[in-house]
Amino acid sequence: MKHLMIYGASGYTGRLTAKAALSLGLPLLLAGRSGEPLDILAKEIDVAKRVFALEDPTVLDTELADCAVLLNCAGPYLHTAEPLMHAAIRNGVHYLDVAAELDSYRLAEQLDASAAAAGVMLLPGSGGSVAMLGSLAGHVIKGMKNPRKIAIALHVSGTMSRGSAISAAENMTAETLVRKDGKLLPRSSSHVQMFDFGNGPVSGIPVTLPDLITLWQTTRIPDIETYVHVSGDAFPNGDLATLPDGPSETERQANRYHAAVEITDGDGSVRRARLDTINGYSFTPLAAAQAARRVLAGEAKPGFQTPLGLFGSDFAETIADTRIIDIQGRHQKERVMFLDHIEFAVTNANTSRRFYESALGSLGVECVISQNATQTRSGGTRHGLGADGYPRLWIHDDQPVNSPIHIAFSVPERAIVDAFYAAALAAGGKDNGSPGIRNNYHTNYYAAFVLDPDGNNVECVCQTNDGKMQTG
Repeated sequence: MKHLMIYGASGYTGRLTAKAALSLGLPLLLAGRSGEPLDILAKEIDVAKRVFALEDPTVLDTELADCAVLLNCAGPYLHTAEPLMHAAIRNGVHYLDVAAELDSYRLAEQLDASAAAAGVMLLPGSGGSVAMLGSLAGHVIKGMKNPRKIAIALHVSGTMSRGSAISAAENMTAETLVRKDGKLLPRSSSHVQMFDFGNGPVSGIPVTLPDLITLWQTTRIPDIETYVHVSGDAFPNGDLATLPDGPSETERQANRYHAAVEITDGDGSVRRARLDTINGYSFTPLAAAQAARRVLAGEAKPGFQTPLGLFGSDFAETIADTRIIDIQGRHQKERVMFLDHIEFAVTNANTSRRFYESALGSLGVECVISQNATQTRSGGTRHGLGADGYPRLWIHDDQPVNSPIHIAFSVPERAIVDAFYAAALAAGGKDNGSPGIRNNYHTNYYAAFVLDPDGNNVECVCQTNDGKMQTG
C-alpha cells in the first residue's frame, strides 16, 4: 500500500495536519528531523514514524519508496522544499506543501518541466492562504469576459505560530513585488489600497505573497497585486524563539480569517468579493489533508499545479465554515477622494506629475491622460491624474505660476494620511505639518500637510471618529 508521508509532522501545523489526515482514514506515515517530538505524536495517534534529515539523497529515496504523496509541513521551506521536491521527482511521488514563502513556488516553476516529464505533480500551497485566495479569485473570474487585473488581500488576525514567525523572518522578501504585464517587478510599499472584508473598507498594505505566482500560473491575468491587512499580534516582534508553539484552540476560534478581491475586466468594469473562513491555523491542516486525500484518490496532473487549477474555485468552500460573498456597489477607490477636479499652473508639468504620482499613490492616484504642446491652449504640457480612470487633478506648464494654492484630499483611514505624508516627503515634498489631530478644526480632524515642488500646500485628511471608514 502506498502511503501519505507528512514531513515535519511534529511541528505545530504538522501535528494538526496529521490528525486531520488520520480522521479521513488516510494511509499515514509521520516523518521529520526531530526524533523525540515525533515519538510523542506517533504514540499519541498510533501511527508509524520515520526520522531522517534531508542532506543525503539516497536516504530520501529509501524513505519515499513506499509513498505516493509527500506533504511537506516543515518550515522554513527555504531549506526543505528543494531537497524534498527533487526527491519526489526522482521517486515518482506527488509533492504537496503548505508554504507561505515565495521560494517554494519559484522552485516549482523551475522544476515544472522535469516534474511533468516524471509524471509527478508539484502542488505547493495545497492548504492555507494560497488555497483561500485562489478560490476567491477564481469565483470572481468565472463571471468575467476578459479579466486583466487582480488586486487581492488577506486579513490576518490573531497570533502566529513560532515556526511560522521564524520562517517569515528568514524569508522576508527584500522588496515588495507586483506582477505587471505578466512580469514580477518591484513596487512601492507605500501604496495603500482599500478592501472590504465585511465591516467596511480598511487599508491593505502591499506585500509579496505567493499568489503573485499561483494566480498567474492558473489564470494568466497579466496584472496582479497582493496586500495584507493585519489586526492583533499577527506579526510578532522580539525573540521569536520564545513564542508559544502556536495559538490555542480558543485563540483560533476567536480570530477568523478574511480575504477580499477586486478584479478589473478589459472594459474597465470591476467585480469584488470577499471570503470569510475559520482561523488560518485551523483552515490549513483541514485543506491540506483534503488535498492529500484527493491526490491519493488519483486527482493529480503532472508538473507545477495550484489548488485553483487542480480543484477549482469551489475548493475553499469545502473546508469547514468557509463562505465566498459577492460585494455589490461602487468601486471602493471612489470613496477615497471627494475632489472632483482641480487645475493649476506649475513650473514643470513632468516634474510635478512625478511628484503627485508618488505622493498620492496611496490614494490610488495615477496619470490618466497627458497632452503635449500641440494639444493644449497654453502651448505647454498638461497631465490629468486621478483614481479609477477619471482625471480629477490637472496640472499644466507654460503659464505663469501664481501664488500657492491649497488642495485637500479626504480619505477614510488615518493610515492613508500617514502613508501620504511619508510618500510625499520621499518624493521631494517639504514638511508643512506632520500627521496628527488638528483640534482647531475639530477633535477628529487627522491631517498631514506637504508642500509640492511649487510651494502648493497639499493636505490629506481623515475626519472619522475612530480613524476608520464608517458604514451604515
